[in-house]
Amino acid sequence: GLLKAGRLAAWTVALVLVNQIAYLFIIRLAAQANVNASATDMVAAGITTYQKAHLVFMLPHSVITISIVTALLPSLARVAHAGLLHDVGRDIARAMRSVSVLIVPIAAILAVNGAAISVLLFGYGAATPEQAAVMGVIVSVFMIGLPAFTLFYVLLRGFYALED
Repeated sequence: GLLKAGRLAAWTVALVLVNQIAYLFIIRLAAQANVNASATDMVAAGITTYQKAHLVFMLPHSVITISIVTALLPSLARVAHAGLLHDVGRDIARAMRSVSVLIVPIAAILAVNGAAISVLLFGYGAATPEQAAVMGVIVSVFMIGLPAFTLFYVLLRGFYALED
């Protein structure tokens, strides 16, 4: 009933709070990066750089992982509700393999070519090619964590299906 839903909601709220606290630290670091860059005549790489790099990071995750896991979630919830834990594990493992087959190579390609892709996408208009190249370094570093972030997402949906 509502008690179970309340416990699940409490964990979700806790996850959101932890994410927001982490984001506050990121904002402070990005603001300080701009201050440091302007003081030393370096290329500014502040919050806009972080946000654009994060968009590049989220694109493969959004298109691939969320699509696969969203399609899998109803059957995962069905077997979880039936108490078929072996089938839940099998489905989660299959989802992890499916997304990894696509995410790992994309993350590797973007990690190696982050600067070139960022210059191509963002090196025009208000941003200079130098700023886009700095963004590319951030994209490359983000890509190191993309496979783990993707697997975390799959596992989290598995826990949601189990109502755990």
